Amino acid sequence: MNTDMYNSIVPGSKLLINYMARTKSRFDIFMYTIPLPGTPQLTAQRIIGMPGDTLQIKDKTVYINGIAITEPFDICYNFNFQTKRKLDSSYIALFQFVQGASIGPDHEYCYAIPKRYEQTLNADTAFVFFERKSDTPLRWDSECFPHDSIYPWNMDFYGPIRIPKRG
Repeated sequence: MNTDMYNSIVPGSKLLINYMARTKSRFDIFMYTIPLPGTPQLTAQRIIGMPGDTLQIKDKTVYINGIAITEPFDICYNFNFQTKRKLDSSYIALFQFVQGASIGPDHEYCYAIPKRYEQTLNADTAFVFFERKSDTPLRWDSECFPHDSIYPWNMDFYGPIRIPKRG
């Protein structure tokens, strides 16, 4: 399973998947398989936009049809930080650090961390610095759909894009 939904679905969770469900609603979890060479990967994503909606992200806030949505789920942000000593596995587990690694020789790291821990970690004296990583408007990120520099979008400033519907 991918780590996008790590704080909602952790390894070892038991899932009941209804393959007969015909309707989907905003904030439902949608499971699908990515057909990778070798072993297919089961993937989970949360539905935030419905067919016909316009999706936009401005400074990490998601807007649907021009209205900011409140996040009823535990979102992770990427943080750059430096600690006074090497991070240990118990600290990483306690604060549920997800995808990340050491990025420098002097205890410098970049990790995805649940938003709910931001204030606690920011005040922790074990850190030399702790900052949320953010991007700027109009800076193209090749990892973002539609993967074309004509759309200068990134994970923090995206769209607007209309979600297609039938008809």
